Amino acid sequence: MKFSSLFVLSLFLFASLCASEDPDGSNSAKYSVVKKSYWFSTEFEFDAPEGKIVRTGNLTPWYYYDYVDGKGNHLSRGITRFFSLGTLFAWAMNIDVYDDNGNTIGLIEGHFWTKARAKFAIYEKSKVVAHAFLNTDDNKFVMTSAWDEKLVIAKLKRADYGDVNFWEVKLTDNTLVDERVLKTFIAFISDYQNSFQPQKEEVHLHYHDQRQNYYNNDRDGMRERNRY
Repeated sequence: MKFSSLFVLSLFLFASLCASEDPDGSNSAKYSVVKKSYWFSTEFEFDAPEGKIVRTGNLTPWYYYDYVDGKGNHLSRGITRFFSLGTLFAWAMNIDVYDDNGNTIGLIEGHFWTKARAKFAIYEKSKVVAHAFLNTDDNKFVMTSAWDEKLVIAKLKRADYGDVNFWEVKLTDNTLVDERVLKTFIAFISDYQNSFQPQKEEVHLHYHDQRQNYYNNDRDGMRERNRY
């Protein structure tokens, strides 16, 4: 069963890598992120372009999301705010994102007042450039422009295959949100994925249970007929 899940995941990652190539030079891309947990850290690996975000701070009041590219270069650090509702509720999380020199790149800010299941404002420095909504009808985040909600920037969807789960990312415009802020957000929702959309429990009916239900239903039907 584990081999089957890993095989499906490998096929998907290979397909995502092929699909992520953009031969016509447009601003769209497709890739996936896989969460891997270790003793003192959690890593979120991106398949295209290669890189990862490492989350540390298990024993501190803050979480740190460090973005490292495929060559090992440190590009940014996201730091969660301790004095906020985000310490209790994932949908209220605030994350400040900085470059290597400590300069502010942007902010991820959870909203309290929203009709969506969750809503986050994405900042570039002090200006809101996008909003990310968790859809009510399906398990998908949609990121749109702050100026025009009809302009979709990215779609993020959780995929489950047995014990293996990851996030599929379809980026339709990579010019509106800083990549470092975007990938910090993707790592964050992957980190707290069960807070946003818990995995559905699979219910397996055994043959004995099905047969017993059949006899019970048939017996009830006979009793109903005998009344007439």
